[in-house]
Amino acid sequence: IPESGNGQSDMIDEIRGQLEWLLKMQNKENGGVYHKVTTANFPGSIPADQETGELIVCPITNTATGDFAAVMGMGYDIFKDIDKDFAETILAAGEKAYDYLADKPDQKVVNPEGIVTGEYGDYSDSDERYWAAASLYKATGDSKYNDDFKAYVADGVKSEYGWQTVGSYGNKIYLSCKDQDEDTAKAVKDAVAGQAYYFLDLAKKDAYGTANDLNYYWGSNMSTLNNAAILMDAYEITGNEDFLACAKEHVNYVLGKNAVGTSYVTGYGAVSPKNPHHRPSFVAGEAIKGALVGGPNKQLEDNYAKAYLQGKAPAKCYLDHAESYSTNEVDIYWNSTLVRALAEMKFVDNADKVSDVAVRADVDTKVNGSSLIQTYKLTAAGEKAIDTSKLSVRYYFSSADADNMKFYCDYAGINYNNNPWYHQFADAVNGKFVKTNAGYYVEISLDEAVTIEPGQSTLSIQTRMNNADWSSIEGITDGNVVVYYDGKIVK
Repeated sequence: IPESGNGQSDMIDEIRGQLEWLLKMQNKENGGVYHKVTTANFPGSIPADQETGELIVCPITNTATGDFAAVMGMGYDIFKDIDKDFAETILAAGEKAYDYLADKPDQKVVNPEGIVTGEYGDYSDSDERYWAAASLYKATGDSKYNDDFKAYVADGVKSEYGWQTVGSYGNKIYLSCKDQDEDTAKAVKDAVAGQAYYFLDLAKKDAYGTANDLNYYWGSNMSTLNNAAILMDAYEITGNEDFLACAKEHVNYVLGKNAVGTSYVTGYGAVSPKNPHHRPSFVAGEAIKGALVGGPNKQLEDNYAKAYLQGKAPAKCYLDHAESYSTNEVDIYWNSTLVRALAEMKFVDNADKVSDVAVRADVDTKVNGSSLIQTYKLTAAGEKAIDTSKLSVRYYFSSADADNMKFYCDYAGINYNNNPWYHQFADAVNGKFVKTNAGYYVEISLDEAVTIEPGQSTLSIQTRMNNADWSSIEGITDGNVVVYYDGKIVK
């Protein structure tokens, strides 16, 4: 994005421009949102400013209205500290859109008669309402939105980061709210983790480490990257590094680690699409760099795919031809999945991010009234000794509210198999709470450098976590324990 020179992030400028356009799509009287603005037929391969076809505003739909309400809530969160007046304007628009839906029955969306451009049809608007409730609850703190989201979750947690199925957006937002309903948050977390474990099982059976299975349909690369996002959500909830590693493989897949050996992003990789079905690229005379194409589609839904891909394995049903729109089309919402995956990804690289030091960590966790008490026993499990000043442990957990929790170390010491038998750490143990989108972790580290030799000694640490007011600790859900050495993950 070219720098605007206004002293503000150009990404923020771009988001504002999109929100301002969306405001134009809302009926100011009733709050409903028009489904789309389109020409009756697909435009030709000409610059956008030369397209002169009549623009048609399609009727209000519940799905567009629900999406609008959700996006305006998210926009408020972005702009509340940047431009309060604008933030209040878009929040009011979002709430009005939500109110519009209150007495509207579930609606099936189809193209109006005479329009043949992309329908973006939908058979249910329940997931859009789900997302909107979570978003407006985070933006306003109003209990009515929380109550609605709780009711939606009670009927079944919704998922996916698509354009038609949008439940995962609601899940991610709700888990970032300060005041979550404990049972609702747990149901969401369990569902996200369960889906991610299913993806892991599929990935173990796949030659390229993805959860694609046989789901190669129009826009399959979007599905691949959306699966990566769900895996990363599960990583934030559980701290399970397997989810993160699997998410990385999904990104690797679209960048070239796939059955056709092609990076599906134009201009990146040794081999990438040169002939995407993309009107701006037609006008430019070459593939515009950075566009994600749809990818393999076993349904063979265009004439070129039918002519050249008959009999191919599903993962190989891709054709770099401008007329193979069912495999080589570019779409803005496909690109958004790539942007999100790359922005969120915390790459686990064996050379740079994983320690070659082996540490065994045994943890005993108990809740005793107002305290969560943990005993850690850590030993050098490989051939290399451990420097305690380079060692840290992250304990992932979820709680309705851990912002005011306190950390204490009751004792920390090393038991040796021979003289000097014991070393006690004095005021050298630190505990730092970190909030993530999906919960919390406490990172435990030691300031004092003492060596733990393999097979000769054990580091024992007993910690205690309390609420600041010493009230009873309830609703703590255990996550993973992840050990780091010198800033790198210990496997």
